[in-house]
Amino acid sequence: FRVNLESPIVIIGDASGSMQTAIRTSTIIASLLTVICSAKLVFFNDKSSDAPFLPKTVREILKLAATTIADGGTTPAASLMPFYASKEIVKTFIIVTDEEENGEIDGYRFAPLYKKYFEEVFPANLVFVSFLRNQHSKGQMITALNELGYHPKQIKLETSRPDLTKLDDLFAQMSAVTTSSFIDQLNEAESLAKSLGISHLYSTIKDNDGYKTDIDTGTH
Repeated sequence: FRVNLESPIVIIGDASGSMQTAIRTSTIIASLLTVICSAKLVFFNDKSSDAPFLPKTVREILKLAATTIADGGTTPAASLMPFYASKEIVKTFIIVTDEEENGEIDGYRFAPLYKKYFEEVFPANLVFVSFLRNQHSKGQMITALNELGYHPKQIKLETSRPDLTKLDDLFAQMSAVTTSSFIDQLNEAESLAKSLGISHLYSTIKDNDGYKTDIDTGTH
């Protein structure tokens, strides 16, 4: 798995209904990127929205993951449109999604809008982290892009049991900068989550000022 990860990089996370796993994965990727390159994180459902902050620590990852609600339809073009409309140059888009696109923005779905961006703004690289039913599934968005002659790099994760170790190669290519301390923190957080439960872990998060942050972790 080789991919050209040039900056500026934008991560597009799927915040449509039932995609809470994709949001958490987006924050993990975004956190690593903030250390080593210029990155922006946006989410989409029926519309696009910027992340309230770009997570840089495990605590911030958990806080963002706990407070971002996944609901609404699936219109990934909504997150691409602002970059096309403003003619902003982005060299790499990383899209974390189940690819179940069901909406348009200004008459465009993602693939035809990406074609316009590619031809009129910048030939940006696309990398998909796709949550699919199984490893043999082919996502709707990738299929549409293939039909237009584009062949994005793709990492497939199973929706029910995503194996995040598949992202290791992607992370390794981002920079020679070691992320071992971050990975150690992440593994520790994962262990705590398994032993204490996600809701308990979130409830004990403290922000950088040292005071307790109460987070509503209701099921979405």
